[in-house]
Amino acid sequence: MIVRITKSNYTFQFILLTASILALWIKNLWNPAPPILFSGKDFLYPILFESLCSHPLLSMLTAFFLLLFQTFFLNHILSSHSISKNPIFAVSLFFLLCSYSNNMQTLSPMLIANTFLLGSIQAALKIYDEKSPYQHTFDASALLAIASFFHPPLLFLFPILWLIFLVYAVNKWREWAICFFGFIFPYAALWLILYISNLSSIWQSFYFQIVKEDFFNPDFLQTSTLVFILFFSFCMLLSLFFVNNRMLDVELAQRKKIWTMQLFFIGSFILFVFSNHSLSESLILLPTGAFLMSEYFYRSKSMLVSEILFGAWLLLILTQNFIPIF
Repeated sequence: MIVRITKSNYTFQFILLTASILALWIKNLWNPAPPILFSGKDFLYPILFESLCSHPLLSMLTAFFLLLFQTFFLNHILSSHSISKNPIFAVSLFFLLCSYSNNMQTLSPMLIANTFLLGSIQAALKIYDEKSPYQHTFDASALLAIASFFHPPLLFLFPILWLIFLVYAVNKWREWAICFFGFIFPYAALWLILYISNLSSIWQSFYFQIVKEDFFNPDFLQTSTLVFILFFSFCMLLSLFFVNNRMLDVELAQRKKIWTMQLFFIGSFILFVFSNHSLSESLILLPTGAFLMSEYFYRSKSMLVSEILFGAWLLLILTQNFIPIF
């Protein structure tokens, strides 16, 4: 019923998004969740946000406005590249999934990193529109590097950019070289700043963290995370099958940009599978995952299945926020 109404009533989409914001976040004003502060692996996050992390309410408000910005940014990406028939529905789903539980409604390294990851996706999508996309190539790799300052495993998404070059048939050596130098430039600039500021010990600590520490340490999943990931994976399998099945009906430019979103999602999902399996780290899946899932919910001819799955998501999110049973 809800998905069907959004197909004909854009006003309802704004009402749904506003109601989601009020229902899921306003309760945190009285009992905000503590901010997530990982040790060691997050590099700049503890340095830049240490003061916020000591104030749960301030941390929650920062996370809220940051997520709101990401929601509008994702809407801009989907609209400007015309890869979603209904971007408002996609970003509404993104906001809902990012608010899955109270533990996700606070500041975390992955929430910060997602802002730069969205910027990298935006720049990567622009590469196809330019004959000499040097600036966009540099921006895509540099923003991905900056995102890795807050969540170092994102380093391993760099090969995704070169796979996107293959999708776009970029065969000039300059773009490949600029992509590489764009990725290492933020690290070189940061090292220089820390060296001049006599804070090189921070860099050395981070360097040895990358070289020696195993980022991929699978832990046992908590029940709430397991439910989220299993249901999310099931919906994504349906979505990926559906999106790829309808590729022949899509123009070539849109097709390649949708493949770009899929590559970012697949890379993010691989990182998550080998991560610590926390709900906050699942945020890496949601910018691209919400778009792909919304395509299935919104375009599927089997409306009954779409309504059941979307309704199940709403019920699960509301349950986890107000009557947590997992």
